[in-house]
Amino acid sequence: MICELISVGALLLGAVSSQFSPAPSSPSTFISDEGPCRIYNFGLSADCQGRQLDFVPWRQLPVTLESIDLSYNGLHVVSAADFQNFPQLRILLLQFNNITHIANEAFKNNPLLEHLNIFNNSLHEIPASPLTSLLNLKELFMSNNLYRHATLADSFSKLVRLKVLSLGGPLVMGLKKNDFQPLKNIQLQTFAIKCSSNLSYYEPGSLEVIHTKQMGFDMAIDQRPNALHHMLRDLANKTLSVIQFRNLFEFTYYMGDEDIFLNLKDIIASQLIFHRGKFNENLLKMALLNLQVTPIKWLRLQYIDFARSPTFVDSGAGSSITELSLDNLDLWYISNPDVLRFDWRFTWFKRIKQLSIHHSDADWVRDQLLPCLENNKNPYRLCIHERDFMPGKWIIDNIIENIESSRKVIFVLSRHFVNSEWCNYELYFAQQRAMGKTFSDVILVVKEPIDPSSLPSKYCKLKKMLSTKTYLEWPQQVNQQPFFWAQLRSVLGKPTMTREETNSIRSRNTSEQFSVVEERIPEVNKPLEGNKKEIQSEIIHRTEIELQDQRNLEAQ
Repeated sequence: MICELISVGALLLGAVSSQFSPAPSSPSTFISDEGPCRIYNFGLSADCQGRQLDFVPWRQLPVTLESIDLSYNGLHVVSAADFQNFPQLRILLLQFNNITHIANEAFKNNPLLEHLNIFNNSLHEIPASPLTSLLNLKELFMSNNLYRHATLADSFSKLVRLKVLSLGGPLVMGLKKNDFQPLKNIQLQTFAIKCSSNLSYYEPGSLEVIHTKQMGFDMAIDQRPNALHHMLRDLANKTLSVIQFRNLFEFTYYMGDEDIFLNLKDIIASQLIFHRGKFNENLLKMALLNLQVTPIKWLRLQYIDFARSPTFVDSGAGSSITELSLDNLDLWYISNPDVLRFDWRFTWFKRIKQLSIHHSDADWVRDQLLPCLENNKNPYRLCIHERDFMPGKWIIDNIIENIESSRKVIFVLSRHFVNSEWCNYELYFAQQRAMGKTFSDVILVVKEPIDPSSLPSKYCKLKKMLSTKTYLEWPQQVNQQPFFWAQLRSVLGKPTMTREETNSIRSRNTSEQFSVVEERIPEVNKPLEGNKKEIQSEIIHRTEIELQDQRNLEAQ
């Protein structure tokens, strides 16, 4: 992509599941591997995960247990006897079973239980009675079950220590105003609600009583887009750290004229996440226009299916997104690179301090390529996006200053990269930097075998490069990899400075360097100071021409 790929852990609030569950401790204090479960941690933990159990083997478990993992089995019922012998139990993982019933006294003898996960089972009712005795409960995951409503019983008001709660499922058709009244005096850290992919109703005020720092919605509003008005109004004037919408539009693109993000302007939050779902430029424009006037400084779009709006007409005017100021913008696995210029302009992210584009080979670049070029006796001077790009400067300026000044550009090509719509953008920017330079400045590294003839015709530049240039292949055999690094260094040539000079220059943040722009590792001379605006304008203009040529080619 345009900048180096950065791997950052994503918080997926809408699909809260076992990702929040504590992993079993290290088996370094192993006691017994006999029987249906592995007992470890001095008899305090039992790992019964994925053992094809259809009952809880409580007779074969020590009464000292504090943690039991029974996830990924075939349990159907939790009886009153299953956990009665474990008064010290604090963590119980039952997710990904087929539990249809939990006895009312199932947890009567587990007053210390703090973490309960019954995510992704077949419960037809919220198990209010079994939870009544769990006054120390802190984390409760019970979404993705088969109950048809999300109404909580009054007994939930006693769970005053609760910090994390997820509930709902694919059969919950909507939310009512009184559904969460028992939670009105409970201060949560995370609340996530899942509803049907065909939301039928949302009563205003349904979420007013929720007090939380992180809010996750897993519901599609394709048939009820106006529900978003009420959701956002319910969150107004709350102080949140994260709001996440998962599959906001799951099946269709929003084609209405009404600004359904209007109430976003009243939201007080640090981060906004859109996970999966369909976005067109009209919907994205609505979100960004309202985001401009909020205190939100971190926006993440991940696994979004982005498409052009068929009614959009380019008037030639500037971008309507002129005041969007973000500390971080994450674009992860977006289906279409046109999201960068969704209103036919690159300018919507000109006030973004940190842009992270994640299209999946980044780990190899960061963990293999960069250390081998930087951390050796004769290091190359590297410019890494999150470390060396100038904060606050328009991202295209940063790109131009690094690519246009590069002596060499390395492309790491993989099937994932080639199949991505982003590859034309990357190749375009790299080839445009060759004003006054030659085609030989581009070095191809093929991470896995790619047949040029199998590539779509729209990747004509990439096909030409693969067909006419000698490229380096990354060997999977470890014993052949040192030769690969020797070949790469030979093609790059000797570094122009010693390690001491590199460190000195890096500390002064000036002069000659060897920079990395995502999958590219260009070596850089002094930045061009002259006609940067002209170059920038030319690149954007040529991008538009090339994209139009690509569309014409695809239409033939």
